[in-house]
Amino acid sequence: MHESAHQTGEGAFAADALESALRRRGLDGEVIALGAADDLAAVAERAALDGARVVVAVGGDGTIHDVARGLWRASRAGAGAALGILPAGTMNNIAAALGVPMDADAALDGVAETLRTGRFRPLDLARIGDTIFIEAAGFGMLSELMGIGESVKQNSLAAPAAAIQVGQALARYQPAPLTLRLDGRAHHFHALHVLLCNAPAIAMRMNVAPGARMDDGLLDVVVYERFRPLELLAHVIRRIGGRRAYDQRVRRYRARSVVVEPDGASSRATWAMEVDGHVDGDCGPEGRWRRIEAYVLPHALRLAALPAPARLEARPWRTAWRALASMLKRSPAKPPSPAAVVAAGSAALESAVRDVTEPPRRAARRAALIRTLYLGAAGVAVATGVAARRASILPGDLAITQTLQRTRSARMDRFWRGVAWAGFPGPATLVISGITLALWRARFHLEALYLLLAGSVSGLNFVLKRIVRRERPTEPRVRVLRLIREPSFPSGHVMFYVSSLGFLVAAALANLRPSALRRAITAAGGSLIALVGASRVYLGAHWPSDVVAGYLIGAMYLGGVLELYWRAKSRQAEAASRALPKPTANELATAPDIGAADANDPRHHS
Repeated sequence: MHESAHQTGEGAFAADALESALRRRGLDGEVIALGAADDLAAVAERAALDGARVVVAVGGDGTIHDVARGLWRASRAGAGAALGILPAGTMNNIAAALGVPMDADAALDGVAETLRTGRFRPLDLARIGDTIFIEAAGFGMLSELMGIGESVKQNSLAAPAAAIQVGQALARYQPAPLTLRLDGRAHHFHALHVLLCNAPAIAMRMNVAPGARMDDGLLDVVVYERFRPLELLAHVIRRIGGRRAYDQRVRRYRARSVVVEPDGASSRATWAMEVDGHVDGDCGPEGRWRRIEAYVLPHALRLAALPAPARLEARPWRTAWRALASMLKRSPAKPPSPAAVVAAGSAALESAVRDVTEPPRRAARRAALIRTLYLGAAGVAVATGVAARRASILPGDLAITQTLQRTRSARMDRFWRGVAWAGFPGPATLVISGITLALWRARFHLEALYLLLAGSVSGLNFVLKRIVRRERPTEPRVRVLRLIREPSFPSGHVMFYVSSLGFLVAAALANLRPSALRRAITAAGGSLIALVGASRVYLGAHWPSDVVAGYLIGAMYLGGVLELYWRAKSRQAEAASRALPKPTANELATAPDIGAADANDPRHHS
């Protein structure tokens, strides 16, 4: 039993409770609790050599990997112990593929019944050199990403560095030539990744080899050909939770032996390699492995579990939450409530901003500067709004819209819809409420209140639309992706983004020292503000003049909010200054006399 073993929904396992459960089933069993530093494979091997009939792996897929390797080594010495599985990990891919119940009592009942009847199931293993694997081995881009994910799982604070590494890997990898010899027959590919699967699912229950069996004496070979890095990443993400996603660029084969030979003349001469989720060097002329030779070990082990169909299907969002909870070292018993998510996010925000918050006086000076810039834009907004009200279509509206829509594609449609998503009433309410709660929990009470005021620009937009009553663009002059039965002028999305996200950016610049958090807020907010206008024209929801008016009127509204915020921030700074304790006469008397310091000391000259 691995120390991290947990029972889904019921809390941690206890050794004495497991031993009692074994005795109730008439089994003479001993529970061996092991930690992260222990060699599980060696302990399993010793138990088998000591005469155990079944060695049960209590834990996740990693625990099963180690126990299976230990039992295989013991089988080479003549031991005949079978493998039992009590799923107690995060994903439990192997147990799901074998149909082992996730319920602890049902899994133990299966072990007891198998021992009573002597009807064990055969289980294949596979071998690469001296390395045994039970689940899968991979070569290429996904293997490197798995290694990065393992680093985050071991240390969640490594997430920012890992995100950069992921970006570098996606930029570096391109399809490269390689040769696969399947049962001696050569196949040539330009591939981004290759998987040798003994089980159907890997990682976050990604069903990469549908139909793969762990007792058929074959490896399922999956070749990802002609994918771009982001396309491959999106493809495997769609398979989270056991879902199937067909793509003709995925080539599948079955073989007893596989030889992988990357082309040394390619620009990327080595392929990252992982075996059962653990990175094991590089494959290629310049890597640890010059070529890979893998083959199946048919029926290498016996499985102490009742026959049952695979149970790979799981809700993708539940699967993703379990993986995230594992990385954060939290119990993945069940997804949290929305309130728990907000509380956790707020606590993280409070911790993140504690060390980068500026003093109130300096923040007030920055707020004054930002206010001046915005008030300058506000004067232009009034004149533009009047001009837009007097014309149904301003010069250039149609030409600009048609030019922007010439680049349309399904991918562009999805991108621009994603940019505009947060501006619709439902998502807008959700976003503003969530950020406001997070700011309040992080003790930015003033900023939380003024963010609500900035988000109230939608009320002004509602009034202006009904004053001007301008019709929206229609077919066939422009392509309209979503029909909206509201007046067009000015763009509500643009006003909302400029006011709400603009205030959030201004508050970050005013209150936070230069830091990764401040850069992230300003970059994300600034990018969305810049892109939302183009998204509304591309989607056929507004004329360009609607968008221009939205930017200007939104800036005017934001200027007013920032004026009020600057006044409140100044009062906050004065109150904080008055609250500072004044030094006593004794403290002044004992303070060091800087003027009496050594005149030759260069530190005092500076």
